[in-house]
Amino acid sequence: MSQQFSDFDDRISIAYPIISIAFSRFMLDTQRRVMVELGLDLESSYIWGTLAQYNLSGVVQPTIDPKKLIWTQFGMRGLMKPARLTDISEVSRLPVETVRRKLKVLATQNRVEQLPDKTWLVVVGGDAYSQEFVKDSIRRMLDVADLMVQVMQRVK
Repeated sequence: MSQQFSDFDDRISIAYPIISIAFSRFMLDTQRRVMVELGLDLESSYIWGTLAQYNLSGVVQPTIDPKKLIWTQFGMRGLMKPARLTDISEVSRLPVETVRRKLKVLATQNRVEQLPDKTWLVVVGGDAYSQEFVKDSIRRMLDVADLMVQVMQRVK
């Protein structure tokens, strides 16, 4: 983005009202969809996402060739970095007891699992509905990003 807009700060300042509304609408809609369509409160969603990021941080990097990833429950599982409760609390900046309580709920929904050593893994891939939710969210995010680029290109 910085190469495309060398005067990024100036363009943002001028386009701020339009861009901030578009971004806020996207964020609020995503939060609503998480609560309504996935049935998650925002703390649980945040913990679920934080755990996924933690588990996959050593495996999935932006520079990796996506075709080389073995995207199955069993292929990825062996490469994932299990997280301790304190790891998740530290990374999420939420109290340990909140994280513990939310992880137990997520486990009953088969979104996460606790290993025998008391560490936690996200269930890779998730159910088909969650996968469609993510795909749709990405489409929506890219639409908003395109809109923002168009608006910024109109600022001279």
